[in-house]
Amino acid sequence: MFAVIRHYHFDPKDSAEIDRRVREDFVPIVKKAKGFVRYYWLDTGKGEGASVSVFGDKAGADESVHLAADYVQEHLSKLITQTISAKPVGVGGCVAGVDSRGRIIWIAAHIALTESVSLCVRMKS
Repeated sequence: MFAVIRHYHFDPKDSAEIDRRVREDFVPIVKKAKGFVRYYWLDTGKGEGASVSVFGDKAGADESVHLAADYVQEHLSKLITQTISAKPVGVGGCVAGVDSRGRIIWIAAHIALTESVSLCVRMKS
C-alpha cells in the first residue's frame, strides 16, 4: 500500500468551512482514484491541517496528488494561507494491521523526508 501526506496552513476561523468542503466535496473525488483505501483529514483547530490518503498502489497515490492539487487550487485557494507541500511529503510502502473480520485497524508508513519518519494512524472500527 502507499500513503500520501499533505500539510496546510489556514486562518483558524476558516476551519469549519474547510472541514465541510473536504468532507462533502473532496472526499467523493479522491475516493474515485485507483486503489483508494482510506482518507483522513486532520485539523488542529489552530490553523493547521494535514491529510493522509492510503491507496493500494502507487498509481492511485500519484493520481490523488493531482486531484488534491486541482481541488485546492479551484476550491480552497482563498482559504489556504500556505501549503507546506503541494506534492506529498511522502509516498511509500505501508503496512496495515487488520482485525479478526479483515478490517484495517491501523496503518504504519515509512515516510521519506529529509530524515526518516514513521507514521502510525489508528483506524476507527
